[in-house]
Amino acid sequence: MSDRQRLNRKKEEKKLRKMGYNQEELPFEVKLAAKDGQEATKAPRTKLSPTAWAAIITGGIVLIVGIVVLIVVLVNQYKKDPNFDYLSADLSGYIEFSADTYKNYKVEIDIAEPHRKKKGEDGKISGVSDVDVKITNLLCSKSELVDDAAKSKNVPVEIGDTVYYRYQAYLFDKDGEKVYLSGLNDFTNLDPTKMAIGNHTQMMIGLDIGLIGKDQTQYARFDGNTSGAAVTDKHVVYLSYKKSTDGGTAYTHKSERVAMTDGKEKVDGEYGEGFYDFLCTRKSGESGYTFECELEGKKLKYTDLQVQLVTLCESTETNGGTEILTVEAYYPYDYGTTGLPSAYLRNETVYFEIYIDGVSEATTPTLSDAFINELLEDEDSDVTAEDLEKYGEYEFRDTNSEYYNAFKDQKQSLVYKYLCYVEDTLWDYYEEARDSMIEDAMWTVFLNSAKVTRYPESKVDEIYEQYVEDLRANYNANKDELDDYGELLYEDIDDYAKSYLSLSDKEKWEDVLYEMSENLVKERLILYYVMKVEGLTPTEEQFAAELAAIKQEYIDEYVRQYIEAQLESDEDYDDHLTDYDAFLEARKEELFDFYDEEYFKETTYYEHVLPTLLSYATVSDLNTRRAYPQTK
Repeated sequence: MSDRQRLNRKKEEKKLRKMGYNQEELPFEVKLAAKDGQEATKAPRTKLSPTAWAAIITGGIVLIVGIVVLIVVLVNQYKKDPNFDYLSADLSGYIEFSADTYKNYKVEIDIAEPHRKKKGEDGKISGVSDVDVKITNLLCSKSELVDDAAKSKNVPVEIGDTVYYRYQAYLFDKDGEKVYLSGLNDFTNLDPTKMAIGNHTQMMIGLDIGLIGKDQTQYARFDGNTSGAAVTDKHVVYLSYKKSTDGGTAYTHKSERVAMTDGKEKVDGEYGEGFYDFLCTRKSGESGYTFECELEGKKLKYTDLQVQLVTLCESTETNGGTEILTVEAYYPYDYGTTGLPSAYLRNETVYFEIYIDGVSEATTPTLSDAFINELLEDEDSDVTAEDLEKYGEYEFRDTNSEYYNAFKDQKQSLVYKYLCYVEDTLWDYYEEARDSMIEDAMWTVFLNSAKVTRYPESKVDEIYEQYVEDLRANYNANKDELDDYGELLYEDIDDYAKSYLSLSDKEKWEDVLYEMSENLVKERLILYYVMKVEGLTPTEEQFAAELAAIKQEYIDEYVRQYIEAQLESDEDYDDHLTDYDAFLEARKEELFDFYDEEYFKETTYYEHVLPTLLSYATVSDLNTRRAYPQTK
């Protein structure tokens, strides 16, 4: 055996002894291959003992577990991004968002411009002016009833008067068919409806001012419901029925008014040959009739016909006038719940057939410079005489407004400038509301279109922890609240969270809050991603100026709300402020304790980018998409 072979053998033996074996326990004899033609010899090998195998296996398992733990730690650190910053991070590693999507998105909103009166082809003015509604409301708020109990039946309706009236309403559907609204009908009530003109207590905007100047003696009067009476030529009949043309779609009509006093020729000309004579054999309260006839060469079929009311309201024996008083109004732009069928009535024109029962008169101030000046001097006024100066050259939009036409030649008067201020404010509010709706719709599109490839979990955790903290604080403030039976309203925080977050039984509030946190982080990823990709990041000078402006806006709003809240309990509160600077500093400290610097910075970036994001939208709204366009 050569010296090198001996040396190597000793090294092998030394390694084995370090592993805990002595010479007698060595599992095999170490021999090296022969050189230079010498025959190599091998000693018989023995198997590893159970102790040895256990040591080897245990060591391997420990090593593998250590590697897995290390990988998990590294991955978690990678996902959490403890030092993540929206501005400095490469957001392409977090989000995928195509410019084709965010630069070409389409949204639909349920809103319409302020109403203006319109001139028809015949030159007649119709419709409602929102400016007139606002001014009428203002004058009504300053009116006083002469006698609450007195009801006149022969005076024109004026602003501030209380009108007792009966009504039913209809609109036109997409095919031009008149559709009576069963929920807007009080003919069967014992007492008429009561409404102050200008007080805007009705659901329909413009209904009250549509009655101004109307004299009930010039129109038909409703004289009650004759139940079980046979229809005659002296009656007005209210019908419900289904009507189909040549076997086509059947339209349902409810509480439709048919004036038998108009005569056979007119009734048959509108409803079909023989319809007048058919009705003259019917009785009030009866139903289930069917009638077929022809009209203008088309076959008509009336089914499920019911005579609902028979009244003498058109009779010359009870009232000189025979024409029905019809007033045009409209549903509010925010009527109903978005997404439900009722929302499609938003901004829709509705026509009211009115029977005036009586009027309680009121005294109302005249619209004049003296009246407006008194308003401006009120300490609660939102506008001053100085604010109105800029409206001397204002271009009025609703040129058919009654108040505008009364003062359009007095452009330097306070009344004219105030009218301009009212209209300008209406349009400002509309544009703000419209932008807000577009913004909400924009985020719906963006959140559905953008894909987050991974979340910076440190940011998600920050928001989630704040959500949980807020929920627990709210629970602690309400946990002792009792129901009507004296029992605790909430069993525990889980029960409270279910109510607070409107959760189903299967949903866990922790999961919902975490999902909300992810959604908020997703919004921020989208915002900063588009800002950086499109080069919209403000310069340092721009950012500093916009940040200061936003902080000041928050300060002004908070101070105003704070003072108003204090004045509710002490009307002379503002007279007690002897050191306004100290008061202001205290309010700032409260405000900045609630909103941290990060919030204001993020708000500044958002406000800076938002106009550009909104400009990318293609918007359709109720100005171009009507639910029930009037066609006749």
